[in-house]
Amino acid sequence: MRSHPSSTPVAWASLGAGALVILTGALNNGLAAYGSVVALVVILVAGVLSLSSAWHPVIATPGPAVVGLVLTAVGALTGTLLVSKAEIDHPVLGVVFVAGLALGAGLVVYLPTGPTRIARRVTGGYVVAASGLTAVTIAMTDHRVDVSMFLNDGSAALLRGENPYAITFPNIYPPDETLRYYGPGVVQGDRLMYGFPYLPGLLFGAVPGHLLGDTRYIAVLGLAALAVVIGCRTPDLQGRFVAVLLTASPVMVYVVLGSWTEPMQVALLGFAVVALRYRRLLLGAVLIGVLLVTKQYLVVTLPALWLLREVFSRREWVGLAVSALAVCVPFFVTDPGAFWHSVVEWQVNQPFRPDSTSLLVLSVNELGWPPPAVYAVLPVGAGLMVAALLAWRLRPGPAAFLLTMGLAVMVTVLLSKQAFVNYYSFVGGCLLLAAWVARDRDPQFRSPSLPREVAEVGDVRREPRVHA
Repeated sequence: MRSHPSSTPVAWASLGAGALVILTGALNNGLAAYGSVVALVVILVAGVLSLSSAWHPVIATPGPAVVGLVLTAVGALTGTLLVSKAEIDHPVLGVVFVAGLALGAGLVVYLPTGPTRIARRVTGGYVVAASGLTAVTIAMTDHRVDVSMFLNDGSAALLRGENPYAITFPNIYPPDETLRYYGPGVVQGDRLMYGFPYLPGLLFGAVPGHLLGDTRYIAVLGLAALAVVIGCRTPDLQGRFVAVLLTASPVMVYVVLGSWTEPMQVALLGFAVVALRYRRLLLGAVLIGVLLVTKQYLVVTLPALWLLREVFSRREWVGLAVSALAVCVPFFVTDPGAFWHSVVEWQVNQPFRPDSTSLLVLSVNELGWPPPAVYAVLPVGAGLMVAALLAWRLRPGPAAFLLTMGLAVMVTVLLSKQAFVNYYSFVGGCLLLAAWVARDRDPQFRSPSLPREVAEVGDVRREPRVHA
C-alpha cells in the first residue's frame, strides 16, 4: 500500500485559500475595495484550479516556519483590533495584549507535531485564552446595530411566546443612514415594518446568547468549542492552523464583535463536519439541515448535497429534511403572510449598496451596468450553477461538499448588490473546514493509483452492509 503524507498539497491549497479569504476581508467596507475584489477573484480561480489533480505538483506545502510567521502576524493584528475595540489606553497593557496573542500563535505552531499531551494543552489553552479576550472585549463594548437588535429582540419575542416574524422593530438609525440601509417602505415613523428577517435556524442559536446577555457570546463559545475539538483531536500543523484562524484571525474576531451571524453558521457547519468525521452521520445530517435554514443565501448550496450521496443513507437524508422542516414549518404555518413578508420580501426590498465589495457593485459604480432588474436573479442563478457544476464533476465526499458550498457562496456574494466582510468570513470558514477534512485524505483527494477498496482515516463513505 502506498503511504501518503497527512498534509496533502491540495489540502494546503484549500487551507491557504480559506486563510486568504479571511485575511482579505480586512480590506472590506470601503478600504481598498478594488484590491479586495481582485484578490477574491484570484482566490476563487485558485480554489477551482486546485481541484484538478494536474495542479497538485505545483502547489508547495509550507513548513512550520512559514505557518508560524503567518500566525504570529495574525495574532498581532487580532490583538491590535481587540485593544482598539476595548479602548485600552494603557500602553504597557496594550503591548502585552498584542504580544501575547502574537507569540502564543507562533508557539502553537512550533510545538512538536503529533498526539502529544503538551501540544493539545497549549493549542487548547491558546484557543480558550484568545476567545476569552474576545468575550471580555464584548463585555466592554456595546455594538448596537440592527443585526444585534434583530437577534436579541427576535429571541425575546420567541421566549415570550410571540411569533418573531409578526413583530416590528424600532429604527435605530438617523435619517441619512436609514436611506442607505433600508429600501422604500421599510420604515414607517420610527418602526421597521418587518419581522425577524432571517430564517428560523438562527433563532435557535441566538436564544442562548440572548439569555447570556449578548448574542455575540454564543458565537465566541461556538467557534472556541469547534477550534478546541479541531486543534486537540488533530494536533498537526494544519489542525493548529485552522484552530487559530477560527478564533484569533482579525476578520473572524471583527465579524464576531460586529454581531454578524456568520460565526454561528461556521460553528454549526464545523460541528456537522466533526460528526461526519467521527461517523455520527445522523447527527451530522441534522446539523446540516438546521444550517441550511439559517440564512437565505444558502439556497445556492443545495446542489452540493449531492456530494454526500455516498455518505448518507435514506435515514440521514430523512433526518436532514425533517430537521430543516421542523425548524421552519411551525413559524410558517403560524402566519404564512408574516413569514413570507419578513424572509422573502425583506431581501427583495434591500437597497443597492455602493460600498459593497463585489464585482456587480464595482461594475455598476464604474460602468452603470447591469440594470437593477438582474440584481436578484444574477447572484442566485450563478451560485446555483456553480454548485451544480461542481456537484456533477467532483468525486463525492465531505471535503468536496465543503469546497462546493464555499465556492458557490463566494460566487453569489461576488455578484450581489450587498457584499460585506461577514459573507466572506463564511466562505473562509468553509474552505478551512474543507482543508481540515482533506488532511485525512477524504475520497475527494484520494490518489487515483490508490485502490478504492482501501479504507482511509478520512473516508466517511457509508460502508456496505455485510450479510452472514
